[in-house]
Amino acid sequence: KFIDWTFENESKTKQIIKEQFSKAPFNKRPELASGTLWNDVKKTAYTSAFVKGVYPNFQLMINGSPFFVKGVAYNVNQDWRDVQEPLTRKKLEHDFALIRQMGANTIRRYAPDVYDDNVLNIANENGLKVLYGFWFENDKNYISNTQKLKVYEEQVLASVIKYKDHPAVLGWSLGNEVWGLLKLHFGQPYLTLQRKEYALFIEKLAKKVHALDPAHPVFTVAENSKHLPAEINTYFQVTPSIDVVGINSYYEDQMNVLPNIQYQFDTTRPYLISEYGPQGYWDHYFSAVNKDGRLEENSGSEKAILYASRWDKHIHGKKGMNIGGIAYTWQDRLEGSSTWFGLTDYKGRIKPAYYALKEKWTGQSAIFPIKDVYIYSPPGKLKNGDEAIFYAVTENINAAELDYEWILSRNEIMEHKITMHTEEHGKRVSFKVPANQTGLRLYLFVTNKEGQLVNTASLPILK
Repeated sequence: KFIDWTFENESKTKQIIKEQFSKAPFNKRPELASGTLWNDVKKTAYTSAFVKGVYPNFQLMINGSPFFVKGVAYNVNQDWRDVQEPLTRKKLEHDFALIRQMGANTIRRYAPDVYDDNVLNIANENGLKVLYGFWFENDKNYISNTQKLKVYEEQVLASVIKYKDHPAVLGWSLGNEVWGLLKLHFGQPYLTLQRKEYALFIEKLAKKVHALDPAHPVFTVAENSKHLPAEINTYFQVTPSIDVVGINSYYEDQMNVLPNIQYQFDTTRPYLISEYGPQGYWDHYFSAVNKDGRLEENSGSEKAILYASRWDKHIHGKKGMNIGGIAYTWQDRLEGSSTWFGLTDYKGRIKPAYYALKEKWTGQSAIFPIKDVYIYSPPGKLKNGDEAIFYAVTENINAAELDYEWILSRNEIMEHKITMHTEEHGKRVSFKVPANQTGLRLYLFVTNKEGQLVNTASLPILK
């Protein structure tokens, strides 16, 4: 016995739901929930010493002046997916100077590490603020694992004590997408209880951070998913000590409804677009895939347009509702593909998206000199052991003056090394497809002769 829940016209139904959800404004604002889940929570009003104004005209105040965040997520050496390069003074000075030149005023770091002193000091030397983050795992039990929560608390408070007087600190960010991603490890109805306890833990920490450091705002960060309304309502209910809620957002449809979610579920405080960039790869409802189910990556210019247009429309265009945005991410990381995100590539070469944001943030016209490149393959499916030939296709007038670098690797792992043969000044590559491999992707890096600028392309060749 089973029940058939499929729609007769699923695509039309989804479109109707999307249209209804995007209509503005919603006609209700939240009150303290009356169900048993919240009966033991005493509602206190949100107040912030760092947010001036009322909906929809908020301002973040830093050192007594309005501050609109134009930020970059600085991910180097933060995670195994990121470029593992020592953050020497030379490296940080180089990167932070470029970030400042593009008009940014903030970098975001995700967790305490051994580089904190250098990051803060050199950020300050370059006129940059640092949103200092604390990483909490989403697979921990926030009801029963009191020992782990104590470790988190001690780490947070120790870092706040150490750096609260540093002039580069913009604020403290508690957790990243934990409330939403608890769904990966807990089922209902226990998931709801876990999320409530996590929010209460964030509120408890925020109070202690404010007591130690009354000079800086406290943030937490949410995942923009179908659960976002519930998450924003949860913070409205139980985290009045959080000054600003950050929202990581990568899909146009989801970014479109952020003002509506704010209007319906919390008009007491602004939000920060704490991550944004090109189209995300993880949700196949929104992501582009080819007919074989393999992820197709946007071109460099397409990504640049997305960074710039989303800044215009969803961040600067909604200024007052939000207090700014943070572009994700500074350097390529092994996520989606090895070139999916990033204003620079794995060698630190500047990509088109950097130019696009620089134009928005400085007002100076900037045209990226290397046009898009694409990888062309002859018709037919490849198999393990086949001899493969690929071509770089470009509209660059000076194509012969560019350098071409090819890499074949598994998705999200830049480690595969095989013998490749190049011809036609590097624009043609041939190789034997390795045996016993899956998820292979071919990457092309096209650079100027000085090696400072790069445009990239990638193509999945084996499912």
